[in-house]
Amino acid sequence: MATWLAEQVGPTGHVVATDLNTVYLQRIDLPNLEVVEHNILEDSLEALGRGSFDLVCSRLMLFHLVGRQEHAIRRMMECLRPGAWLIDEDADWGLAAPIDPTHRLYDSYQRSWRHGDWWTVRGPRAACRCARSCASTG
Repeated sequence: MATWLAEQVGPTGHVVATDLNTVYLQRIDLPNLEVVEHNILEDSLEALGRGSFDLVCSRLMLFHLVGRQEHAIRRMMECLRPGAWLIDEDADWGLAAPIDPTHRLYDSYQRSWRHGDWWTVRGPRAACRCARSCASTG
């Protein structure tokens, strides 16, 4: 994603890619790509530039932040300029499921994914939570 974005913004644009572990990102050698080791939940937003981004994109990240997704979203939103975009790209993990009710993982999967233990169960409740987060940060 970092490489693609850097190519899209061209030589006059600037892309900041963050991760907890930047080993793989450091391998990308593009003049308009800045790689920053950063924890969106805990590190200072000033290190990134609070309110300075036209686009904040997270990819396959929120899934790993069980119980802290909304906090991460609020922090990412704080990095946006007015009128900017926040995009989360994740898989629909609800589609990957044991279908045989006798499978040893079937019951725990149903409890965790299908019955709302995970925040991204799609539907009106999740959309309302995100909309409230957007409204509360302006």
